[in-house]
Amino acid sequence: MDIVKDLRPGVVVFGRVKGFPWWPALVTCAPDTSDWVKNDGRVWCLFFNDRTGAWLKATEIRPFD
Repeated sequence: MDIVKDLRPGVVVFGRVKGFPWWPALVTCAPDTSDWVKNDGRVWCLFFNDRTGAWLKATEIRPFD
């Protein structure tokens, strides 16, 4: 299953950045581009812990349910 196809802004996911555990995040538009997905399939996610964000690959995103 390609999780990126099921995403859109406003969807809550678990995201993972190298060196950190899986953490709840919100798919949203990046502050500098207003895009939420890049041509290479990476998705902008805003983490709930400290409101930092990152462009995440499909392998770094899991469904929240």
